[in-house]
Amino acid sequence: MTSILVPTMVGDEHAQAIYCASRLVKGYEVLRWFGADFPTRQVASWRFTNEKPVRWSLAGPDLLLDTHSFDVVWLRRPVDPVLPETLHPDDQRMAERENVRFYQSLWYLVGTAATWINPYHAHLRACCKTVQLREAREAGFTIPNTLASNDPEQIVKFIRENEPVKTIYKPFYPARWQTSRDSWAVAETAIVSEDRLPSQAVLQLTPGIFQPLIEKAYEVRATFFGAHAVTLKFSPRRDQETMTDWRSMYHSHLNAEPVDLPPAIYRSCRQLMASLGIIFGCFDFIVTPDREYVFLEVNEMGQFLWKESLVPETKMLEIFLDFLRNPSPNFRWQRSRTGVSFRAVMESDDYHMITKADSVLHIERSLWDPQLLSRFPVDSAPCISADHACG
Repeated sequence: MTSILVPTMVGDEHAQAIYCASRLVKGYEVLRWFGADFPTRQVASWRFTNEKPVRWSLAGPDLLLDTHSFDVVWLRRPVDPVLPETLHPDDQRMAERENVRFYQSLWYLVGTAATWINPYHAHLRACCKTVQLREAREAGFTIPNTLASNDPEQIVKFIRENEPVKTIYKPFYPARWQTSRDSWAVAETAIVSEDRLPSQAVLQLTPGIFQPLIEKAYEVRATFFGAHAVTLKFSPRRDQETMTDWRSMYHSHLNAEPVDLPPAIYRSCRQLMASLGIIFGCFDFIVTPDREYVFLEVNEMGQFLWKESLVPETKMLEIFLDFLRNPSPNFRWQRSRTGVSFRAVMESDDYHMITKADSVLHIERSLWDPQLLSRFPVDSAPCISADHACG
């Protein structure tokens, strides 16, 4: 029996799908941990003495752990505690700080003997886009010329240097604004020009990532489970949205087909994963008309099951179930006999029942919440995407 702890959140369809699949396939014990339930609906205690090993307990809806031993921790969607609105405003800041500090320490005390997908420290480091670019270059990738800055003069200079090639802007962290009751504006990769920049004062207050717009024949997403890669090619449609960033499109609007990574690119992916300390990752590339692969980023906990929705023969759910049994940098998938498909799980009564129960039992917290930044150290920035985007 493989025991798996999954930090997650309400609406995380990947964690839900794996949880449902584990109930259909023998040999798995999946325990989901909803971080937003703490402290309102969860209690946790750690006991330290000079005579005995550390003991701990954690209890809440659908969760009862007592110095539990895990084989695997799938660090899927760890989110910070959510405090009740009834707390006095004068106490809010201190309570938030104390809860976050306590909660952060749990990742270093729980699952110490387990294999992590991905290790907590590696998760933090891999989420830093500037570190990714530095390490990607060292791994042998071609990377875009990049300026990460809040200096208006440097930004304008960079845009001018790129001309006549256009310049794109990318945020460090996904953001959205509610424009009406039922609609949202989302910060995405976008083409920028000197005359469309905000004032220097505003520009200086918000650092961003700036790169030249790279001409592409198509884009590639390679999902690595250890040493096993599943790669899809996305051919652009002739509209600006797709030509700028395919990840802003709904999956059903994408043209996708399986491809193999060139050996040199595969080796660079493996080298970058090793340098970042991760065993799972989703790589994004632009492939130019000259067939050169240009590294964009690796999302250390990106979405992957949607690939099976587009191309059923990818069998992403089966692969990940086997990966959970043997999570290692050298994992290579051998076709299994589980026969569990993502579509069957998503259409099951069990999945819909769990979705409804989660919304009642657990506290919701959006990944777009800027307070999530409190979980990350000064030298890193999160790169988290909601499940409706590829991430």
